[in-house]
Amino acid sequence: MARAIRRSGGKKDYWDIYPFLPRETRGYVPAFIAVNYLFNYADSHFIFASPVEFKNYEVDSVHLKQKVSFAEIADLLQIDESIIEVLNPSYRLKTVPGYGDFNHLYLPIPDLNRWIANEDTIQKILAAKSKPEAIEETPQDVIYYTVRSGDYLGRIASRHSCSIRQIQYWNNLNGTYLKPGQQLILYADQVKKPASPQSQPPAKTETSGNNVYYSIQSGDTLWDIAKARGISVEDLKRWNSSVNFNNMKPGQKIVIGKA
Repeated sequence: MARAIRRSGGKKDYWDIYPFLPRETRGYVPAFIAVNYLFNYADSHFIFASPVEFKNYEVDSVHLKQKVSFAEIADLLQIDESIIEVLNPSYRLKTVPGYGDFNHLYLPIPDLNRWIANEDTIQKILAAKSKPEAIEETPQDVIYYTVRSGDYLGRIASRHSCSIRQIQYWNNLNGTYLKPGQQLILYADQVKKPASPQSQPPAKTETSGNNVYYSIQSGDTLWDIAKARGISVEDLKRWNSSVNFNNMKPGQKIVIGKA
């Protein structure tokens, strides 16, 4: 404040020094005055406090260990979802995230006591709801898949005849973000193993002049083609310097060797 007064040339009126105050603090005084005005003249503007449904001593909180929606809580406790919304206004998506500082659930004390008394049963119910129906049994054969550049869950799921939700469950993934080099676990007795590139018939190749050509198939990657032919990615790029490998189209022909 003293610095703003000096910059204004010694003026003492707030609005005279307002332009010289930091942007993040110059609104403090007007906001303080506005709040005081509201407290004193609320009736004149027909502003009234909403009735309070619960007193502070009638409410308490519990810490949740997992993500739970208001609808699930209301269903488990057989209470109106609007009560949960009123007591937990900070959760705008109507879901308690269940991690870090976002795991508090406020409830009327009688309902809170019922939650605590039945917490083990509630946890089992929630766990059963979050578990995909397609993976009820413990799988035996494990496939370790390393994420490659350009991979995404939908592509991996399609290649292995499983669902995105299964992959998320098997690998404890909350979202869909993947990074190259990340290792995923897939279960062979729950998914159909994709055919190995080496086992695919070489019917998509043809010879012309000194070159052997391959017709691009849907889902092909440069790495898959190189691995299937026993050659390096660098060789493919060198033989096909004019090809944009980031935009390969089914039916497009590339050189994969010499005749």
